[in-house]
Formats: sequence, C-alpha cells, structure tokens
Amino acid sequence: MRHIAISLLASLAFGGPAIAAHERAERAPEPRCMKVEEYKKAFDHKTRFEVLSPGAFHVMEGIYIRSPETPPGLPPGDGAILVTHRGDKGGLLIWTHGDQGCAPLAIPQAIIAILAGIRTAAGEKVEPYDDGAELHL
Repeated sequence: MRHIAISLLASLAFGGPAIAAHERAERAPEPRCMKVEEYKKAFDHKTRFEVLSPGAFHVMEGIYIRSPETPPGLPPGDGAILVTHRGDKGGLLIWTHGDQGCAPLAIPQAIIAILAGIRTAAGEKVEPYDDGAELHL
C-alpha cells in the first residue's frame, strides 16, 4: 500500500500537472480529414510516408502552436506523418488521428533536417513502424 501511495504522489508531483494541463489545453477547430490511404493515392512511388517519433511529434506540436498561420490550440491529431518526395526541398506534415489524416501543413527542408536528428528515447517505441519503414495501412 505504501508503494502505491508513493507512486501516486510521484506521479502527481512530476507528471500530473503536465498531463492535466495537456488535457485542458484548447484544441483547434475540427479540420476536414480524410483517410491516410487517400493521401497516399495522391502521390507517386517516389513519395515517402514516415510516422513521426513521439519526440519529433512534440517538436511539431510546438511549431504548430507558435505558427501565426495555424488556428489557436493544439494540432488536430495525436500523431503525425511526414511526407517527403525524392528531389523536393521541403515536405508535408499530415496530422493523424487513427486512420484519418488532417490539416496538411507545408514543412521547409530546415525543419525536416531537425526532425531527422530527433531520435527515439530508450524504451520509447512507435509501433509498428519503429524500424523506419514506410507506413502501410
């Protein structure tokens, strides 16, 4: 019982306020969404769809929040896919919620390079695409 109480207190002290703040944060208005598979059909075979790691996703959340071109609040998804095309400078970020892709956002090459440097932390996994393979739905 003592271990449960200590765990609960530690959770509230270190993670509880951040989690609660994230849950209370205002979300942007619901954007128009479509299945990720439909996005894939719109691009050719030279296009790569890469699921962002949790760290890279949180960096993009911050960029979204600070961007004057986006609606106020958090982005419309709990994940994101980076779409790049061989030979292009820049790419597209699609916010994902389940099998839906929402609110595509143009991403410059400088941000793509930063995202490439963000590695998954020890014990952190993006299932089932943690091996860097293309997203298959």
